[in-house]
Amino acid sequence: MKLVPFEDYTLISNLSPEEVKKRLEEKLNLKRRTAFISFRPQLDTDRPYEGAFRGNKFVIKRIINYRNSFLPEITGVVTHEVVHTAIKIKMRMSVFVCVFLVIWLLLMSMILFSVKSSTGADIIPLGIFGNIPFLSQALLCLLMYAVTLGAFKYESMKSKKFLAALFEGREEGK
Repeated sequence: MKLVPFEDYTLISNLSPEEVKKRLEEKLNLKRRTAFISFRPQLDTDRPYEGAFRGNKFVIKRIINYRNSFLPEITGVVTHEVVHTAIKIKMRMSVFVCVFLVIWLLLMSMILFSVKSSTGADIIPLGIFGNIPFLSQALLCLLMYAVTLGAFKYESMKSKKFLAALFEGREEGK
């Protein structure tokens, strides 16, 4: 398992590109804008994803009845190759969440390196193990990374299994 909150992989399927498109469209709700007040979209067990298919490209997102800011946005390109169909899939977090995390980590890093030890000297990376204030902020950054990675991977694994079953495919290289 990669320790980054994104996925790039290719599914290999014996289905035709037209059949891949048909199967995915059967499982898609049209992308809709939900009202700010409505936090719980209606779940349709037959159509667990929302998004659109244009040409040979699709952009989808799983419909969930709980909040998860780290839900992957899935983009894919369907290409016909000589003996099979390849579906190149990318799973990413939303841009807003990525920007928020970068700003949060930068602020935590600035706080981390501006903490003074009890003697008033700046804490430098070589002396981190004896300073509790530095350790607490470092652990907070690691915790944020672990939560982000765990929540993203939890959702991306569900989508990977669903897409592999839907397209009767296998991941390239496995």
